Amino acid sequence: MTKDFIPLSKDGLRICGTAWAQDHWLIDAETESEPACPNCQTVSTSRHSRYTRVLRDLPVQGIPVRVRVATSRWRCRNPQCERRIFTTRLQNVAIPHARWTNRLAEILRVFGHGTGGRPAERLLGRLGMAASDNTILRHLKGGRSEPAALRWPRVLGIDDWAWTKGQNYGTIMVDLETRTVVDVLADRSSASVARWLDCRPGIEIICRDRHGLYAEGGRLGAPKARQVADRFHLIDNLRGRLEQQMSR
Repeated sequence: MTKDFIPLSKDGLRICGTAWAQDHWLIDAETESEPACPNCQTVSTSRHSRYTRVLRDLPVQGIPVRVRVATSRWRCRNPQCERRIFTTRLQNVAIPHARWTNRLAEILRVFGHGTGGRPAERLLGRLGMAASDNTILRHLKGGRSEPAALRWPRVLGIDDWAWTKGQNYGTIMVDLETRTVVDVLADRSSASVARWLDCRPGIEIICRDRHGLYAEGGRLGAPKARQVADRFHLIDNLRGRLEQQMSR
C-alpha cells in the first residue's frame, strides 16, 4: 500500500500501511515532525533509541482502529537545557503518554458530558469505541477548562462524596456555569450546607440529588433559590428503575 494513504491530522504522521488484526484495523505510521526539544526547541540529530507507540483511534464502520506509530527518543545537545533525552512529539495527534488520539478523546468527553459514565460506556461499545465508565469520566475531568476568576456561583451544584467509602462523607459545591469546584465541606449535613449558603447570597439555582438532606439545607440557607434535580441523578434513578423492572 502506498504511503500518505489517509492523513491522521494536519501534520505529524505519515501512513505506511494498514492490516487486519483479528478484531480491529491496524494502521502503521511514522512521525514526520522535526525532533525538537520541548524545553529549548533545539532540533536534534542525535538519536537515542527507537520505540513503538500504539494509539486507539476513531473506528471504521463500527470496527475499532489502532495506530502503531514508529517514533524515536533523541538527545538534546543544548548545554543550557535541563532536559537530556526527549521523545518526538505527535503534534495534533495525541498528547504525551496518552493511549488515545486527541479526536477519540474528544468523543469520549462529549459522550461523558452528555450521558454520564455508564450510559456512555454502553453507547460507545456499540459504536466500536469500547471504554469503561471510569475511563470516560477520567477524560471528562482531563478536558476541563482553566478556572475562572473567583466569584460567588449563580447556579450551584451540591452532592456528597466519600472521604472513606461507606463510612465518612463530605459535601462538594460546584459552580455549574464554570464547571469548577467552589468548596468542599467536611461533613454531609443540612446544617453545614445551610450555614455555607447563608454566607453566600446571590445563588439563584441549586442543583442537587433527590435526597431530602440537601433539600432542607437549601431551604434554610437560600430560601429564595430554586431547587432542581440534576440530570445525572435523574438518569441514574431511571437506569436503576429500568434495570429493576427488566430483571423481573
